[in-house]
This record gives sequence, structure tokens and C-alpha cells, in this order.
Amino acid sequence: MISNPISTAMKPKYLGNPDRTANLRGLVLVGGLTLGLLASARADSLVLSSSPSIAIPDGNASGTFSLLDVPAGTGFVTDVNLSLTLEGTGGGGWNGDLLILLTHGGTASYLVNRPGRTAVNSFGYGDNGFAGLVFDDEAAGDAHLYQPALGLVGDSLLPITGSLQPDGRGADPDLVLDTDSRSFALDVFDGSLADGSWGLLLFDLAPGGTFNLVHWELEVSYGPTGMIPETGRGVVLAGATVVGLGAWRWRSRRREALQLGMVSAPRR
Repeated sequence: MISNPISTAMKPKYLGNPDRTANLRGLVLVGGLTLGLLASARADSLVLSSSPSIAIPDGNASGTFSLLDVPAGTGFVTDVNLSLTLEGTGGGGWNGDLLILLTHGGTASYLVNRPGRTAVNSFGYGDNGFAGLVFDDEAAGDAHLYQPALGLVGDSLLPITGSLQPDGRGADPDLVLDTDSRSFALDVFDGSLADGSWGLLLFDLAPGGTFNLVHWELEVSYGPTGMIPETGRGVVLAGATVVGLGAWRWRSRRREALQLGMVSAPRR
């Protein structure tokens, strides 16, 4: 039988000690399991809706609102989407009059802010309401310029539908233009506690064209950890933990080998 070329006396102590070897294997196993669990974690989601059928005051900055309540203990926000149905009444609405915000915990996302207003169009788009229009940060088009985004040509007496990014422009609605910066999309809520009231605020800021808020639906994705909206961040953290364990194992081997004279100490 061929003997082991490294005698027992020359082995690093942790390789010859079953208890220390078992402990090390346990640490590596725990690190691997942590990485696997975090990699497979998925945010849960909660969908709430309301059908208030309330009028939005025409040409009036007082506006109206509707509330939805997320139960306590839900967790931290990782993503928010919203769908909205507004019905033009009387002779029909004028979408370019609208300022609509989603608010929660003292923070606001600007879903639309006088859509269609540009340097050459101070009235905005004249379309007639929304039919289940979805606001989603991951959508392709800008709600402020929804006509080209949705392939529409000119104003219509029909409500618009589809999926759009929120307008996100926090400028004065009397002055807002398509060229203004977009800092208030739905990701302003990411990392905050989902619990509590979420408010939809609606304003019709110019006379002529009226609306009813028919229905809105809020989808909140949430997880157990605050300020980490993406699972990938947890995976990176777990990976760093495992790398740290590997570095600890290398340093332990190096220290033991130095004590046994198996390797030379670094020169100073």
C-alpha cells in the first residue's frame, strides 16, 4: 500500500483534528445554503383596488383623492405598478389638463403632469381618459409623451390604454414641459415600508373637459429587507460572505503551516 506522502505530524492541525474540520465544513455549508436561499428568494406582491366613481373637479386645484390601505407588517417595497381608468364625462375629458400623483409615507410619484405639454403645445393632449392604463417603471414609453409611445396620431375621443412609464416630472404643472427632468417615477417608493395608506391624488387644472375616477388598482411587490429592492443585492452579500469564509480558511492554513515550518514567512 502506498503511504500518504504527508505524514500526520506534518499535516496542519485543522486537517488532523476532526472537530475543527467538521466546524469548517459546517461554516462553508451554511454559507452555501445562505447563498442558495438568497438567490432563490422572490418578492411577494399584494394587489388592492378601488372603484370610487367620483368626479374630478373641473379647472380646480383642490382636486380629489382615493385611498387604499396596505396591511401592517407587509414588508418593504421592491416595486410598484398601478392601473387607472378615468372616464370622460359631458362632452369628454382633456387629458392634457390632468395632474395625477400616487402618494405614500410623505413621498409622491408623478404619474401624469399635463401630458403632451411641450414648447409648442401648451394645452397638452386632448384624448378622452384612460382605460386600464398601466403605469410601470419597466414599460417602454413616457406617459408625458404617450401619443408617439403608443403609436397614436392626434387626439381622440376614445380613452387610451396600454402600459407606460410614469411621467415623473415634478415641475409646476402650469410650466411643465417634455424637456423637464424626470425624478419622480414609481421607484421613489422602493425600500420604504409598504404598510399604511396609499393615496391617488387627481387634479383637473384647466376648465373644459371633465372626468370621473372609475377604478384604480395598486400592485405592491415587497420583501422582508428594507432598502434592498433587488434579490441580486442579497446574492452579492451572500457571495461576499462565502468569499470571506474562503479567505479565513486560507489564512488559517497559512498560519498553521507557518507554525509547523512548512512555508517560509514573508520577507519584511
